[in-house]
Amino acid sequence: MQKWVGPGLGLVVWFGLKAAGVNSIVAFIIGAIVGSMFGPGLAWILSGMPGHYRKKMHGKAICIRDAMVYTEMDSLSPPLAKLVPGSEVEPVEAIEKNDVLWVIIKLPDGQQGYILERNIKQ
Repeated sequence: MQKWVGPGLGLVVWFGLKAAGVNSIVAFIIGAIVGSMFGPGLAWILSGMPGHYRKKMHGKAICIRDAMVYTEMDSLSPPLAKLVPGSEVEPVEAIEKNDVLWVIIKLPDGQQGYILERNIKQ
């Protein structure tokens, strides 16, 4: 959705100006400016952040409670591993999906999976 909001907004502005009797070239220029200025920012607001919240992570993290590592960002997906308090993992990226913050982690054996952010501390 996000890549079409800017051009879409530009077209709406262009059609509105044309309907108001503004010259086609002037309407096109204003529509293009509006579409390019507000496109990405407006898309970000309207889409609730592009691709959800994302944040790169580095270093090590410690599991602070018993927790499952899943194959997908879904607690109903097949579990990949079970961590106990004190387990060390390498966080890769935090991603929000449906108001839940997940962290992609790399396990000591090299596998990657998803864990709920509240289960680790960096």
